[in-house]
Amino acid sequence: MLMKILLRRLISLFLLGVLMCTFISACSSSVSQNATNPKLPNTECRVVQHARGETCIPLNPKRIVTLDFNSLAVVLALNIKPLATWITTEIEDDFRYFKGNADGVEIFRSPSGQPNLEKLLSLKPDLIIVISHPVFEDTYEYVSQIAPTVILPWVETRGNWKQHLKDAARVLERTEVATRRMTIIDVLRNSSRH
Repeated sequence: MLMKILLRRLISLFLLGVLMCTFISACSSSVSQNATNPKLPNTECRVVQHARGETCIPLNPKRIVTLDFNSLAVVLALNIKPLATWITTEIEDDFRYFKGNADGVEIFRSPSGQPNLEKLLSLKPDLIIVISHPVFEDTYEYVSQIAPTVILPWVETRGNWKQHLKDAARVLERTEVATRRMTIIDVLRNSSRH
């Protein structure tokens, strides 16, 4: 008699465990689908390819947030002023290019390279841009639930700034601006060598 009761309880616990695993699996599948392509309420979007797949981004993003220094640099170079950015060190303040160009951009410091997710959420971005880097691998799943997130190749291109600029220009539909910027930089570099 005692064995039958124990066997029934064991079977019940087993079935409950299977049911919970199925439920958790279904929930995590739903979360991961939303993470790679968050829905944009009442906004038309276009699909862009990036280092983590593809993401549907707004046609004309107004509240862009960058999560690293290199993404901030290329967005500014494309004549777009992001709403905010995260940077890691004081050294990044020393770049002459940023004097004046980053006025009005809210700059957050993070020694770990990780953005404060609560603060990021409060900014209500409509597009997040970040480079591919191991620091951001764990963060992508979370930030892509806050807003459409594009990861620009960086490690893969070995930090090639021209390719980085081209990749950002493709995402932001600013290829002409990027071409002009690269031409100006090449001319300045060549004239300084002579």
